[in-house]
Parts: sequence; C-alpha cells; structure tokens
Amino acid sequence: MSVFGKFGSRVMVEMSATTAGQLFTGLPENSSHTRLVEAIENDLDEIRRRAPEVADSAIAASAIAMATEMENPYNSATSKSMCARVLIDSLDRLRELAPAPEGADRLDDLSSRRQARLAGSAKT
Repeated sequence: MSVFGKFGSRVMVEMSATTAGQLFTGLPENSSHTRLVEAIENDLDEIRRRAPEVADSAIAASAIAMATEMENPYNSATSKSMCARVLIDSLDRLRELAPAPEGADRLDDLSSRRQARLAGSAKT
C-alpha cells in the first residue's frame, strides 16, 4: 500500500498484523517473524526468577522494544544493526544486574565473557 503525502512524498501507515490481514488478502503469514521478541522474553523470564525488579526495569522494556524494531520488516538493515547493538548491550547489563544463578561462579562468568569479547574483537 502506498499513501502519498504533500508534494508526492511517501507516508508509512502502521497497523496491527490482524488489521492488515483483514484489509489485504494474500499477505504471507509471519513472513518477517524471527521469534526474536519471544527469545528476549524467555531471557527476561530467566532473569525474573532471580531478580524480578531487574526483569521489569526500563532496560528490560527497551530490550523488548529493540527486538520489536528488529522484527519490523520495513526497518532498514542499518536500523536493525543499530537496534541489535543496543539490544546486546541491554541484555549484558541486565545479566550484570541480576544475581548469578545458584552454583555459578561470578568470576568465572566474567572471565568467560571477557574471553568471548576479546575473541570477537580479534576477528575484526
């Protein structure tokens, strides 16, 4: 659907998938759905078991918002890559704020994350 604004400029109209499905027939079902939002919600559920206040924080809400933006098929690859960086940083911060799972050694966890980060930067 194209909607043209003043001077022939384009306008994007947002609506729910249900409404779009009712208005436009023949649209592929969940064609851009990556299950990212569900994965983030699962991660937050795990954090919620250890620290409910962390899982219900603004950082957690922004993580879900970033995942939602990444699933939007009309967002550019550049936008999605920026959202991915913020999402990864948000999840890292949430995991830092939540207490470690029982039986986990926090120092080992930090050490392994540091090694993974260094390995990732060595590739670039």
